[in-house]
Amino acid sequence: NETHGDYLIAKKIYERLGSDICVLVEGKSVQEIYKTIAESSLYIGTSLHGYLTAAVNFVPGVLVDMYSGTVSKLDGILKQLGATKDIVYDVEAIESRVIMFLAKKKYPYEDEVKKNVARNLELYDELIDIIRG
Repeated sequence: NETHGDYLIAKKIYERLGSDICVLVEGKSVQEIYKTIAESSLYIGTSLHGYLTAAVNFVPGVLVDMYSGTVSKLDGILKQLGATKDIVYDVEAIESRVIMFLAKKKYPYEDEVKKNVARNLELYDELIDIIRG
């Protein structure tokens, strides 16, 4: 999203980490973006939706908060997921997170995400039952 400067962050990440990454730009369909993220070995970005797409597909992620110092929903959502270590506040902090994730080769919050998804599905089913009466 060029409006928020996301592309500039992506460019800095690309310059710092090298050519073995994919930078998604405008013009891709939602399905193409989803597939690319879901099949990745690591997600790095400023998009909360991109991060959540990665999480539900058990792809490790680093979420770059471009607006640190302001009220941010990112901190709260990552706290709810038990993934507060996935947020970074500057491009320089990304490299150490990437090295850690690639060394582990496994999504570090898989059990927590599975539990949260299952609980949310239960709540959704309960809500549907209430609506139907």
